[in-house]
Amino acid sequence: MQHTPGPWQLEVTDLRSGVRQYVIRARDGIYGPNGEVYKPGTWVAEVNSFPLLRAPGNGTMLAAAPEMYAALQRAEMFMAGFEDDPLQETVKEDLAKISGAIAKAEGEKA
Repeated sequence: MQHTPGPWQLEVTDLRSGVRQYVIRARDGIYGPNGEVYKPGTWVAEVNSFPLLRAPGNGTMLAAAPEMYAALQRAEMFMAGFEDDPLQETVKEDLAKISGAIAKAEGEKA
């Protein structure tokens, strides 16, 4: 599964209706369903919050997704092979959680 690469940027707007709108934009454009790239600055996702303070963390979490995905992939590669090391007590469980999160991000069942 292909995703729009980061970095993604978060824009916050307070609308007149009392809703706070969080728009996540891709700096270099977004990928369409067939791999086509749309113009830079196109929105990736939108989160609306009412009342105003309900969802600020949702927008920032979404905007950080590409970087977190890449960091998890690096962590998975680094940790692989340490599962049976007796000095690494939780590495097997941690690696399973990381692999599950990567699978979920890639559209697989975790």
